[in-house]
Amino acid sequence: MPGDDIHAGEQVVTVRRPLWQRILKWLGLAILGLVLLVLVVLFGINTDPGRRFVADQIGGYTTATGLNIKVGRIDGSLYGRMTLSDLRVSDPNGVFLNSPRVEVDWRPFAYTRNHIDVRELLAGQINLLRRPVLKETPSDPDAPLLPDLDIDVDRLKIGRFAIAASVTGQPHILSIDGAVHIADRRAQLVANAQALRGRGIAGGDRLTLRLDAVPDQDKLDVDVRLQAPTGGVVASMAGLKAPLQVVVDGGGGWKNWAGRARATLGGGELANLGVSSRDGHIEVRGITRPGLYLEGPVERLTAPGLQVAIDTTLNERRADTRMKLHSDALIVDAGGL
Repeated sequence: MPGDDIHAGEQVVTVRRPLWQRILKWLGLAILGLVLLVLVVLFGINTDPGRRFVADQIGGYTTATGLNIKVGRIDGSLYGRMTLSDLRVSDPNGVFLNSPRVEVDWRPFAYTRNHIDVRELLAGQINLLRRPVLKETPSDPDAPLLPDLDIDVDRLKIGRFAIAASVTGQPHILSIDGAVHIADRRAQLVANAQALRGRGIAGGDRLTLRLDAVPDQDKLDVDVRLQAPTGGVVASMAGLKAPLQVVVDGGGGWKNWAGRARATLGGGELANLGVSSRDGHIEVRGITRPGLYLEGPVERLTAPGLQVAIDTTLNERRADTRMKLHSDALIVDAGGL
């Protein structure tokens, strides 16, 4: 039939998309697949099995110095507020520090911008069982004084930092509250610490520290006050047999700051040092009397007092220092980074 002839002569033409469109299509699908995979990993890791996996990975890593951190359990969000239970810090000889519970509120993705962003770090109890013994590793003399990281800890609070008798010769308990902010052009530190007293617990030490250095705003505020009674934490660690008092204060800005550091030991003047800073160059001038707590050769070499001259220049997290010491019987001249 004529109609059949017409249909028999028809051809089906398939139009294929241009190559560039097909490449874009598959590229888009690949990107979508990667995004979905990342989302699965991000949300999957923030589950109980995922948090267990993270805890295992932390415990499986040991630094070159032999430092190892283990966490018994992680609760909460890995990307915000979380609780670390049964925290144990070890050196090659075993556990030297532990805590039953540490709460951390942080923003881990800030690390991609070289920024450690911790909103809160809270611990009701931390126990220092002994002094750590870490492996010695080669150090780079040209390494910066501070790491190339911006560090923000908005609040650090430790209710009871218990120091075992094996550390200082007798047990101590500290309470610590503070904050830290460090960047290229900023260093801010606030700390309040006190050593608690109790039955069989020697304490009474008090430390307040304020440092606010912002060169771009010509700001430099320093205030340090330490009271360390006989038998307290500082006296035990330093082997002092008399109460120690230290005060560091001053006024001005980053471009021109002047202050003084004074210390007394058992009523005698241990140090009286003038401190000045001009555009990152720090000078220390004055006298110290090490013979008040070091007997024998040191007492004889530094009598009647040891004159001190220290010059330090801060530049991009480095400190270039030169120190001169002299007394009637001693001359020391040293320097370096």
